[in-house]
Amino acid sequence: MTRRKQDNLSEDIDLLKRLLKEQTVELDITRERLLLANQVKGEFLSHMSRELRTPLNNIIEYAKFLQEQFPEAGGETKSHYLENILENCIRVRSMVDRILELCSINVGMSRFLPERFGLQAALQKILEGIRESAGKKKIDLNVIYRGDPGSITADEKKFRFIMEELLTNALKFSATGSQITISAREVRVTDENSGKFVEISVTDQGVGICREELDNIFSGFEKVDLSHLKSGSLGLGLSLVKRLVELHGGKIWVDSYPGEGSTFTFILPKGGILTPESTTPRIMVATSEPKLAQMLAHCLNEEGYEIIIAFGGLEALDKGLSSPPDLFLLDQSLPEMSGNDVCLQLKSREQTSHVPVLILSAVSPAGRRMKSARIGADGYYTYPFDMPELLTKVRTLILQKLNYEYLRKSYEIAATQACTDPMTGLYNPRHLWHTLDRELERAGRYGRLCSVMMLDIDFFKNYNDCHGHLLGDEVLKKAAEIFRQNIRNTDITVRYGGEEFLIIMPETSKELAQVVGEKLRKAFEKYPFPHEETQPEGRLTISIGISTFPEDAGDSRTLVDKADKALYQAKKGGRNRVVAWEQEHVLSFEF
Repeated sequence: MTRRKQDNLSEDIDLLKRLLKEQTVELDITRERLLLANQVKGEFLSHMSRELRTPLNNIIEYAKFLQEQFPEAGGETKSHYLENILENCIRVRSMVDRILELCSINVGMSRFLPERFGLQAALQKILEGIRESAGKKKIDLNVIYRGDPGSITADEKKFRFIMEELLTNALKFSATGSQITISAREVRVTDENSGKFVEISVTDQGVGICREELDNIFSGFEKVDLSHLKSGSLGLGLSLVKRLVELHGGKIWVDSYPGEGSTFTFILPKGGILTPESTTPRIMVATSEPKLAQMLAHCLNEEGYEIIIAFGGLEALDKGLSSPPDLFLLDQSLPEMSGNDVCLQLKSREQTSHVPVLILSAVSPAGRRMKSARIGADGYYTYPFDMPELLTKVRTLILQKLNYEYLRKSYEIAATQACTDPMTGLYNPRHLWHTLDRELERAGRYGRLCSVMMLDIDFFKNYNDCHGHLLGDEVLKKAAEIFRQNIRNTDITVRYGGEEFLIIMPETSKELAQVVGEKLRKAFEKYPFPHEETQPEGRLTISIGISTFPEDAGDSRTLVDKADKALYQAKKGGRNRVVAWEQEHVLSFEF
């Protein structure tokens, strides 16, 4: 080789090194920007959650207060206006909750706490919550139990969300005077997922869904052509419902015909989430070549995998983000976005960052292999493929991914249990101080208020002594349920110890906290607890103490101490009352 050729080759190598370095730097900058965008998105959602919910919650609480305390004030006209205000605010708040939940990139995984509960009792509570809406449309709710479905191990809050979303959609598209049927039964699956499941169906007599749209019904409302529906969209929550069902190791499907109504059916394992070996792995094959897609789908189907096909980069990204598979096979030469670009986007999103990606290509230069590795791909294969080698790699990556998810779920369950009171399902004191410090920091940053409410069951020791701790435990569980039902979803309830509870109320003034406290006091007093006639006052009651940041205290410990002192004054003043701390003395709140 001549000296000139050697010099030219050295210059070319130096140029390639500089270009490679520039591309690497640019790639790093792009990845950092995407990560920063996700972080900003999370902070924005957290902030908007409170910004949107707070005024709605305040309007709802004040309207309920006026309606309960002054039912005759202003005559029937004003009473009708109050009812409309309440109904529309609750509806808007429900929509806001759904939007924020769907926007969350890690929805459904942030807190997963399966516990065993009776299915009939859970369904009854859910139906009680929607009977009023059904009554307004004169829709009959028909419940059918085929045998005794018994108990199920699941996250009860997420199970309630699944049912409420399906029932809400059924109500929306059912005509006045029609019927909605809810059926439940135990079933046994006899394939590789052998075991006991519970099957629940929600059937309406609505307008139905076109057959060609059924495949997209859980992919997101924007993918479904609903121009034939006069009542609006199918709701924002169906894609979330599917994710929550799958999170429990279950499946969901829909049967529908235009003009004949729809039946949404899902099954959940009765004993809790399935192990990684008992699930059916899903693989997305993205290529613009139909023959290649057909060949890969055939080989992978024979190995027992479920296959999703995409013929473009945007389609692969869209489907992959809405319902992440267990593995991506991406053709490098996809239209709209290359396989590398799709891979970069997937690895930058939290919900798909841990999903393995294999890049497929017709060419095999070392530079392309290195580039795919730098953006996070788990392998690079050129076709024609060595299918045994590719299938071995697929099996290894899927097993790693499923084991990772199973361990992550187990960790989340353990972490949640560590900060949760096992009897009531409320947070425990270990979680209290971190949460309260965070809420006070946020309140101080934005110049907002935050109230704390300390609650204690009056003469609870007397009840335990008379009727035993088992019955006393049932009272504590019911107390937790009453508190959950009568506070806002932005409030945080803690079992402080024994018969004492604490509620953190962000964005809440002392006056509004007093209104909520009185609502809780009345709800508890009215509930017919067993054997409460043996109590000194002839019934079970609670006393409540309230303090507010920043006017009463500037830190969490002092704030809780002031609420505790206000609670002591409520006890000292005769119990069964709400007392608020104010400037070194307390004010009793009575109507």
